[in-house]
Amino acid sequence: MHNNSRLNRELWGAVTLAAACFTVLSLVSYSPLDQSINVPSGTSDPANLGGLVGAYLADVLLQGLGITAYLVPLILVLLALRLFRREPNTLGPLKVLGYGMLFWGLAILVSLVHEVELAREGGGVLGGFSRDVLTELFGYAGTCGITLFLLLAAAMLMSQTTMLSWWSLLARIPGQLRSALGAIRASVWRKKREYKSPPNVKKDR
Repeated sequence: MHNNSRLNRELWGAVTLAAACFTVLSLVSYSPLDQSINVPSGTSDPANLGGLVGAYLADVLLQGLGITAYLVPLILVLLALRLFRREPNTLGPLKVLGYGMLFWGLAILVSLVHEVELAREGGGVLGGFSRDVLTELFGYAGTCGITLFLLLAAAMLMSQTTMLSWWSLLARIPGQLRSALGAIRASVWRKKREYKSPPNVKKDR
């Protein structure tokens, strides 16, 4: 039973890694002239390295998420590594929600700081539509605050770590930096003393 469970996890890890590689090829070779959902009259001989499937996949991801879509392969690689290492709760419901909130928040953030005419070059349809609705209701500052909340909540859900734990970790950083700098200064001081030139010795005439 244990061997079957391990085999299943490694099999799913290999499938996820293959999906990540295919997504990368599809995204980097995207062409707006290829036939896709948004360009049904495009060429039936796609330039996309993933073929017709890759052309459709890249079009959906880029039009929906914009440049945030390039994070999809990275997330898939991280997920594959977790499957290979047999980490518990690799993809629970809360983590799935966290990943969704991460892409949503990043898409809005890109749309806020990088306004372009083409959705695929900004935050996609998701980011642009969310930005327009939120800024209409809460203004620019309020939208920035909501986006920050989405990203923080996504980090908490994906890492399964509470805000208090994050704050405790951040609070320890200054002390650790001071300790590291003190150790470096002490080491440099000891080396200076060790390599101090010896006193001059007078030669007998």
